[in-house]
Amino acid sequence: MKAFAVPAFCILAAVCLVGCGSIADDGRAGSSPTGACPSVHDQLVPDDCVGYDPDAGMRANDAYRQRSELPPEWRDGAVEHRDRIAAALTEAVAAGPLTVDDAFAVLQPLGYENVQAHGSSEVANGGLAIGVSTGSGCVYGEVRDTEVTLHVGGGIADGGCLPAPGH
Repeated sequence: MKAFAVPAFCILAAVCLVGCGSIADDGRAGSSPTGACPSVHDQLVPDDCVGYDPDAGMRANDAYRQRSELPPEWRDGAVEHRDRIAAALTEAVAAGPLTVDDAFAVLQPLGYENVQAHGSSEVANGGLAIGVSTGSGCVYGEVRDTEVTLHVGGGIADGGCLPAPGH
């Protein structure tokens, strides 16, 4: 009889497979759960399901919107950009409602190439959301009717200065 060597990863895989089967065992007699079911208020979860909280999942799904901290040494530069951008947008919106294209047309000649925007400054349309990457952080906010409200901060986890429309 010839002996053969079993690679270590095969043994590890076998141990994991056996161990993983016991993780799914929730102590109920019979088969292991085969799927996930949302836990709704005080209703019992079926025996073949593992319960989960869909609302908690949705809250965790918003992590892409998390804005990073703006380093203190960049704050003054970001504030200068905010003031410059606010002045340009305030002047432009005084002449009439702003669209995304208008915002680009106002900001690109000032050297701002990284502009995100969606909507329109008309309140009936929800306002114009705007985000500008300045190299020293983000200037972000909105233009609603003739009111320009801008803030400074870091970028968002999803990239850029604004979440994508519909997020």
